[in-house]
Amino acid sequence: MHDCHVAVHAKGAPRIATDIRIGTRVDREIAPGTGNKGKVERVEAILAADSKA
Repeated sequence: MHDCHVAVHAKGAPRIATDIRIGTRVDREIAPGTGNKGKVERVEAILAADSKA
């Protein structure tokens, strides 16, 4: 995180704010390594549709 801020400051940004949100859930089973796969696929589909418009 620090290195990211350093890089942005090096490009001239005088102030940067970073917020991190971490959530967990225990109400359903998610196979290891697949937690974000569906989300990534959905975002890629939206971006692909936008690029065609």
